[in-house]
Amino acid sequence: MGRPAGGWQDSRTRRKDGEMIDTAWAMVRLFDDSVIGIGQDITERKRVEKRLRASEQRFRQLSGRLVHAQDEERRRIARELHASTAQDLAALTMCLGRLQDAEGGLTADARKAVDEAAALADQAIADVRRHTGVDARLEADRPAR
Repeated sequence: MGRPAGGWQDSRTRRKDGEMIDTAWAMVRLFDDSVIGIGQDITERKRVEKRLRASEQRFRQLSGRLVHAQDEERRRIARELHASTAQDLAALTMCLGRLQDAEGGLTADARKAVDEAAALADQAIADVRRHTGVDARLEADRPAR
């Protein structure tokens, strides 16, 4: 037997009982130059392909929803960090500032420790803002006026 001439072609075929099925057909040239058609029922394969496409579409939709949910969770955590941690650090900085402004009452070592603590608090605030990106996100999320 020879090879299919032109490859397989899908089509819809009506069976004797009237049911429409999916088929694939190929014309094959035999060694004596005669040509025969070979067909096969591919209805199940087509059904599976359709279910696979639908499943892939659902997967893409779920993936998109997951990415959106992750982004929303990151934003929520960033807002909470900014609202609680950064504000607590700002309050600490203010308290340390009052200690720094206090006239007398602090030894040189105590004043040095307060200055170092204030610098660490300032650095922690900057780190929270940098890691959460809240300042930029809060501006982007704010409605236009």
